[in-house]
Parts: sequence; structure tokens; C-alpha cells
Amino acid sequence: MASSCRIFVGNIPYNATEGQVKALCEEVGPVVSFRIVTDNDTGKPKGFGFCEYRDESTAFSALRNLQDCELNGRRLKVNFAANEKSNHHPIGLQAAVDAAATMGLVSDALTVYLSKMSRNQLAQMVSEMKGIAVGNKEMAQELLLAKPQLNRALLQAQIMLGMVTPQMMEKANMRPLSNQQLLVPKPEPVQVWEPQNMVAPQMMQKGPMPKSEQVQISEPQTLPAGVDAAMLQQVVSLPPETVASLAPELRQQVIQIQQMYRQGQMML
Repeated sequence: MASSCRIFVGNIPYNATEGQVKALCEEVGPVVSFRIVTDNDTGKPKGFGFCEYRDESTAFSALRNLQDCELNGRRLKVNFAANEKSNHHPIGLQAAVDAAATMGLVSDALTVYLSKMSRNQLAQMVSEMKGIAVGNKEMAQELLLAKPQLNRALLQAQIMLGMVTPQMMEKANMRPLSNQQLLVPKPEPVQVWEPQNMVAPQMMQKGPMPKSEQVQISEPQTLPAGVDAAMLQQVVSLPPETVASLAPELRQQVIQIQQMYRQGQMML
């Protein structure tokens, strides 16, 4: 669900009412709330206020359409509220490039596109996809298969937001550790009975077959602590086209995780 967004409205004429300014703001889109800040002692307006919109896209529209808009002889000045600016400005190319490098990829058109999104927009994209996955798992899988780049965009966005760290990726066996054993347990070998002395079929005597030893199958492995199950679900859902485009080391790790999941050796 999209979060509300508050903007600062300055240079408001002192003779303008809250109703007048709110009506002007509503020309852009639905307003959740609006108030003009007043002096605590005199109760007189200070010439600025705050307008809350339902989502970030409407707030951006307000910045474009209300900037320098004339009201009672004065031109309004609008911007994001000071405590929300960092969340609504583009996250920047460096963060996107660093996230791509963490995944073993080089900067490309998708990285540039993600760099132009704000933290709120990235978080909203991830949140909506998780909502789909929880509400309709089959639909989520179909969407991810139909849009291979969406898989990568979701993982890269989570890295950019700090929701997924390099340490978490190492624990999920998505990148090799340096001189250390990978933390995701590898499946134990299945032990089966093998006859000690093989004879030709025509020389075999009739009679009951030897009883085999008990087959030992390893229990499904649970996720290591700190690993995001939703992120790992995206990994096991990656289509072959996306896996093939990954860096060699990362590709090998993803293939191993998918094989373990399909063979029942990993529980999400």
C-alpha cells in the first residue's frame, strides 16, 4: 500500500484561509489533511502550512503544478517537508551501482532506472510484490516468470534499501564466502544397498531378493537465521533466462539453491 506524503506550502498570504489553500491543493489531487501553522501566542498565521497527499506521485504533481502558483497576490513556494525530503528524492546512481556490484553485475539500463527512484518508490515496489506473493503465490510466480527482469529489480531494490545485506546473501548461499565453507547445509548423500557380488542374470537363483539396508535420507534443511524467506522465494523462482545472465559465481550458487529446493532439501 502506498504511504501518504506531506509537502510544505510557503509564502501563503496572511489573509488566505485554510479552506482557500486546501481547495487550491485539491486541484492537484485528493488531500488527506491540510493546516496553516499559526503563532502560539497570537494565533495569527505564520504564512506557511503543510498539505498531506495520499501518495508520492500526487505530491510530485503538486510540486510541479503549485510552484509559483498565485494566491491573493503572492506566489506559493512548495517542497517536500524537511523530514521527508531524503525519502522522496532519487536514491542516486552510486547506491544502484553498489547494489549491482553486490549481485556480481555491472551497471546497465535497469541500474540507471532504479537510481532515479526514491526510497519510498523502491519500498513500495517491494511491498506490493510481497503482498501479491502472500495473497496469490501462483500469480506471483507467473508474473516473475513473465517478467524476468522484475526478479532482479526486486532483489537489487532490497539491497539498495538495506533490506538485504551482503552478509545475508552469503548466508543464503547466493555469493561465495572467502576461504570459508558455505553456510547453507549441503544435502547428505543417500545411502542405498548395493549387492556385494554381481552375477549374470541367467545365473541368478530363484528365491527372495536380499533385503536392502535402510535408506537414509537427510531431513530438509531449514533457513539459516537472518535469511529473508521472501527474498529466497524470489531466488528459487528465477527463470533460466535470468539465471543465465548472472555472473558465473552467482549463477552457480543460484542453481545450487534451486536444485536443493526442488529436491526437498530446503524448506522456505
